[in-house]
Amino acid sequence: MAHASVAVSDCTPTRLDPPESTIAIDAEARQRQSDALRAMSVESVEYSLRGPIKQLRGNTGIVLPADIVKREEGKSADDILPLFADILLASGTESLTVREHRDQVGSERALMLTQSIRGIPVIHGVLAVGYDSATRRVTTVTANFIPDRDLQRAPRLSANQAEQVVPKALAIAEKIDASQVVVMDGTHLGYYADSYSPEPVQLVWVVQVHGGWEHEEFYVDAMTGIVAYRRPLSSSIVGRHRPAIEVTGARCECTGNSFSPSKPMRRLPGCGRLVSMNWSQMPDVDRYLGQMALPELGWVFADLVIDGYNPQCVCEVPKTVLVRMQGCNSCGCGPWSKGQLIEVRTPCPEPADLSTPQEPAN
Repeated sequence: MAHASVAVSDCTPTRLDPPESTIAIDAEARQRQSDALRAMSVESVEYSLRGPIKQLRGNTGIVLPADIVKREEGKSADDILPLFADILLASGTESLTVREHRDQVGSERALMLTQSIRGIPVIHGVLAVGYDSATRRVTTVTANFIPDRDLQRAPRLSANQAEQVVPKALAIAEKIDASQVVVMDGTHLGYYADSYSPEPVQLVWVVQVHGGWEHEEFYVDAMTGIVAYRRPLSSSIVGRHRPAIEVTGARCECTGNSFSPSKPMRRLPGCGRLVSMNWSQMPDVDRYLGQMALPELGWVFADLVIDGYNPQCVCEVPKTVLVRMQGCNSCGCGPWSKGQLIEVRTPCPEPADLSTPQEPAN
């Protein structure tokens, strides 16, 4: 389920977990960031989940180099990074490259820079700077910046191993013939971080594949081999995905009452598990979403098993899964909670025979 966010004044999607940075930032670096911001006359500032500035507007006091208007696409902009290093919590091993340079309204210009770390591109890593063309003074900063702090430096999986992960995962999760999944050339490393999630930054292999549904891109964790993200590179894959029940086989019933054991959902004898899930009702949440995923496949192939208004559910779980929750209101949905493991000692065989109701194994 994709994260939702609506830009409405005084309206914030609810978190089910408290926000926390998943990058180790030392106190000295945070103090430098604080001092740098205090020296500016900023109108507004917003931080990312990982600590760097996400958005900043006002008189920053930052003046870009005299030759800034001559910077061409693809050229290094490493001399610009020190100007923003403190507010971005940069460590010094990050690099910037010019992506775009264009006129805005009046004398305003916009400079778009992409980020890499030690030569490895940061996926969606960007620093967008708005400045006055006459004075070169920076008035706005928008960033999706990852500081190089305690990040993985070398992959455990080779590119070839990562390329083998995608067809296998699709075969398990979507019952696709793995031999029909064609891996394209150009697999490369990248750093990936979901800007809406506090999950740690991942070193991934970027793998492109195609088949009867045309093109998709997968980010395979270079340390664990689990698919971290997927995105379509064409629009023809809409409707291709199998029903979610086929991945984990989990089913949930949510009510406002306590679970009654007289109405078991499990239909296989001696396997699986019935799990009662309860959480505190939050006053600003009017909808709860819950996902379950196989640990070996990860959240990319998760099932949406809970979608309701009551904070009490009973779930029929045929095999060990991860579960996470998300709270939503009229502003959108907050980040997913941290995943929790539900262990099943006796997994149910596949395919499940659901024809005859049976008592479950607890």
